[in-house]
Amino acid sequence: MSASVLFDGTNYRLMVASAATGTAAAPVFTDGGDGLDLANPANIKVPAKDAIAVIDGVEITRGKNVIDDAVAGLTFTLASAHPADDLTASTQVQVTLDTAAMFMAVILITLLGMALYGIVIGLERLLVVRDARIK
Repeated sequence: MSASVLFDGTNYRLMVASAATGTAAAPVFTDGGDGLDLANPANIKVPAKDAIAVIDGVEITRGKNVIDDAVAGLTFTLASAHPADDLTASTQVQVTLDTAAMFMAVILITLLGMALYGIVIGLERLLVVRDARIK
Protein backbone atom coordinates (compact mmCIF):
# COMPACT_ATOMS: atom_id res chain seq x y z
CA MET A 1 0.00 0.00 0.00
CA SER A 2 1.30 3.45 -0.84
CA ALA A 3 -0.14 6.91 -0.32
CA SER A 4 0.71 10.34 -1.64
CA VAL A 5 -0.81 13.79 -1.85
CA LEU A 6 -1.70 15.22 -5.27
CA PHE A 7 -2.43 18.91 -5.87
CA ASP A 8 -4.63 19.32 -8.97
CA GLY A 9 -4.24 23.11 -9.10
CA THR A 10 -7.21 23.74 -6.87
CA ASN A 11 -7.51 20.94 -4.33
CA TYR A 12 -5.24 18.52 -2.54
CA ARG A 13 -6.16 14.86 -3.00
CA LEU A 14 -5.03 11.82 -1.07
CA MET A 15 -3.93 9.13 -3.53
CA VAL A 16 -3.87 5.57 -2.16
CA ALA A 17 -2.74 2.55 -4.18
CA SER A 18 -2.30 -1.13 -3.47
CA ALA A 19 1.10 -2.67 -4.21
CA ALA A 20 -0.61 -5.85 -5.47
CA THR A 21 -3.02 -6.09 -8.40
CA GLY A 22 -6.51 -7.41 -9.02
CA THR A 23 -9.78 -7.13 -7.16
CA ALA A 24 -8.57 -9.40 -4.36
CA ALA A 25 -5.85 -6.84 -3.56
CA ALA A 26 -8.20 -3.83 -3.56
CA PRO A 27 -7.74 -1.72 -0.43
CA VAL A 28 -10.61 -1.70 2.04
CA PHE A 29 -11.19 1.44 4.11
CA THR A 30 -13.14 1.97 7.29
CA ASP A 31 -13.96 5.57 8.10
CA GLY A 32 -13.52 6.60 11.68
CA GLY A 33 -15.28 9.95 11.47
CA ASP A 34 -12.19 11.82 10.30
CA GLY A 35 -13.96 13.41 7.33
CA LEU A 36 -11.81 11.73 4.65
CA ASP A 37 -14.71 9.54 3.52
CA LEU A 38 -12.34 6.94 2.05
CA ALA A 39 -14.93 4.15 2.30
CA ASN A 40 -17.31 6.03 -0.03
CA PRO A 41 -17.31 4.21 -3.43
CA ALA A 42 -17.75 7.56 -5.19
CA ASN A 43 -14.27 8.54 -3.99
CA ILE A 44 -12.61 5.61 -5.73
CA LYS A 45 -11.41 7.05 -9.03
CA VAL A 46 -9.65 3.94 -10.40
CA PRO A 47 -11.19 0.76 -9.01
CA ALA A 48 -9.20 -2.48 -8.81
CA LYS A 49 -9.84 -4.84 -11.71
CA ASP A 50 -8.93 -8.37 -12.66
CA ALA A 51 -7.51 -9.30 -16.04
CA ILE A 52 -9.95 -11.38 -18.08
CA ALA A 53 -9.08 -13.28 -21.25
CA VAL A 54 -10.97 -15.90 -23.23
CA ILE A 55 -8.72 -18.71 -24.44
CA ASP A 56 -10.34 -21.28 -26.73
CA GLY A 57 -13.76 -20.27 -25.41
CA VAL A 58 -12.77 -20.55 -21.73
CA GLU A 59 -12.81 -17.36 -19.65
CA ILE A 60 -9.59 -16.96 -17.63
CA THR A 61 -9.50 -14.43 -14.77
CA ARG A 62 -6.31 -13.40 -12.99
CA GLY A 63 -5.36 -10.60 -10.61
CA LYS A 64 -2.44 -9.65 -12.85
CA ASN A 65 -1.94 -9.01 -16.57
CA VAL A 66 0.34 -12.01 -17.05
CA ILE A 67 -1.29 -15.40 -17.54
CA ASP A 68 1.39 -18.08 -17.39
CA ASP A 69 -0.55 -21.09 -16.17
CA ALA A 70 -3.43 -21.47 -18.65
CA VAL A 71 -1.60 -23.16 -21.54
CA ALA A 72 1.53 -25.23 -20.87
CA GLY A 73 4.62 -23.54 -22.25
CA LEU A 74 2.91 -20.23 -23.10
CA THR A 75 2.78 -16.89 -21.31
CA PHE A 76 0.19 -14.29 -22.24
CA THR A 77 0.88 -10.67 -21.29
CA LEU A 78 -2.35 -8.71 -21.57
CA ALA A 79 -1.51 -5.19 -22.73
CA SER A 80 -4.88 -3.43 -23.02
CA ALA A 81 -8.55 -3.96 -22.47
CA HIS A 82 -11.29 -3.89 -25.07
CA PRO A 83 -14.21 -1.59 -24.31
CA ALA A 84 -16.67 -3.40 -22.05
CA ASP A 85 -19.57 -2.67 -24.39
CA ASP A 86 -17.78 -4.09 -27.48
CA LEU A 87 -18.64 -7.77 -27.24
CA THR A 88 -17.24 -8.50 -30.71
CA ALA A 89 -13.71 -7.21 -29.98
CA SER A 90 -11.04 -9.86 -30.03
CA THR A 91 -7.35 -10.36 -30.49
CA GLN A 92 -6.04 -13.36 -32.37
CA VAL A 93 -2.89 -15.11 -31.18
CA GLN A 94 -1.13 -17.56 -33.45
CA VAL A 95 1.33 -20.04 -32.00
CA THR A 96 3.69 -21.80 -34.38
CA LEU A 97 6.25 -24.52 -33.90
CA ASP A 98 9.86 -23.32 -34.03
CA THR A 99 11.24 -26.13 -36.20
CA ALA A 100 14.66 -24.48 -36.58
CA ALA A 101 15.15 -24.48 -32.81
CA MET A 102 13.95 -28.10 -32.61
CA PHE A 103 16.37 -29.09 -35.40
CA MET A 104 19.27 -27.41 -33.60
CA ALA A 105 18.30 -29.12 -30.33
CA VAL A 106 18.29 -32.54 -32.03
CA ILE A 107 21.72 -31.82 -33.59
CA LEU A 108 23.10 -30.70 -30.23
CA ILE A 109 21.74 -33.78 -28.43
CA THR A 110 23.13 -36.05 -31.17
CA LEU A 111 26.59 -34.45 -30.97
CA LEU A 112 26.54 -34.62 -27.19
CA GLY A 113 25.53 -38.29 -27.35
CA MET A 114 28.34 -39.05 -29.81
CA ALA A 115 30.87 -37.28 -27.57
CA LEU A 116 29.71 -39.20 -24.51
CA TYR A 117 29.85 -42.45 -26.48
CA GLY A 118 33.44 -41.62 -27.47
CA ILE A 119 34.37 -40.95 -23.86
CA VAL A 120 32.86 -44.25 -22.71
CA ILE A 121 34.69 -46.22 -25.45
CA GLY A 122 37.95 -44.45 -24.57
CA LEU A 123 37.55 -45.27 -20.88
CA GLU A 124 36.73 -48.88 -21.71
CA ARG A 125 39.91 -49.22 -23.81
CA LEU A 126 41.95 -47.58 -21.06
CA LEU A 127 40.59 -50.02 -18.49
CA VAL A 128 41.20 -53.04 -20.79
CA VAL A 129 44.84 -51.96 -21.32
CA ARG A 130 45.25 -51.33 -17.60
CA ASP A 131 43.67 -54.70 -16.78
CA ALA A 132 45.99 -56.48 -19.26
CA ARG A 133 49.08 -54.90 -17.66
CA ILE A 134 48.01 -55.96 -14.16
CA LYS A 135 47.62 -59.64 -15.15
